[in-house]
Amino acid sequence: MLEPIDKQFFTIAEFAQITGDSESTVRRSIRDGSLPYMQRGPRKKIKIPRKALDPPQPNTTEENSGKSPPQIKTNKEAPISGPKSKLWRSK
Repeated sequence: MLEPIDKQFFTIAEFAQITGDSESTVRRSIRDGSLPYMQRGPRKKIKIPRKALDPPQPNTTEENSGKSPPQIKTNKEAPISGPKSKLWRSK
């Protein structure tokens, strides 16, 4: 059984275990920009914020009616490093 979720950030392995996805699916979601993350350096661990677990809340206030809800910004500047597939290797 999982422990109560009281952490602010999760590793890829922790996030995959909580959501029931595979680690490769979590990495793919980060790479395509659909999952926010934080990485302090090119070789540092990737951290996923707790707010990524929360479902998006519909914004139904009068002042925001007709507008789309605010989007979670992702950091696409820091690529995930790792082994490259054969398709990416130069000949």
